[in-house]
Amino acid sequence: LGTGTRATAFLKREKKPMIRAASRGGLRREGSVVTLVYLFPKTDPIILADKDVEFVTKFGDVDVKKKFSLKSLVFDGELEL
Repeated sequence: LGTGTRATAFLKREKKPMIRAASRGGLRREGSVVTLVYLFPKTDPIILADKDVEFVTKFGDVDVKKKFSLKSLVFDGELEL
């Protein structure tokens, strides 16, 4: 991934509008592993009742999708994002 690579990322929830990433917070490369950090606005909060959230982005021809069960992100009785 060069510095000119631009990708748009979204968080998808069922029956609610997608949340578009506000910005890309950074890129870190360690050997063959590349870590991208995306920052999302908190104007439309994700709540436990949403049940699942899917992260979606695309790099060139590669689609990246990962679904998360919000129940698995509960710590000490609170949803931790």
